[in-house]
Amino acid sequence: MLIVDKLRKTKISPEKIETIMKEIDARITSVQETEGAGETEIAIINAFTSGNLHRIRARTIRDEIISSYFT
Repeated sequence: MLIVDKLRKTKISPEKIETIMKEIDARITSVQETEGAGETEIAIINAFTSGNLHRIRARTIRDEIISSYFT
């Protein structure tokens, strides 16, 4: 929601937000199911699913990934 709030002047429709959420979820699921995931993929999985999700590093990765879907 913080990213959507940052972009509030761009008038993002609820349908667009829903589509982006589904795309991100599919990407995370795909990465989790891939054997031999690389360092980048592992960082993505960890940022969205494991450990302390409030750590700055995990939040930064999530912010970058989510923001990329809105640009």
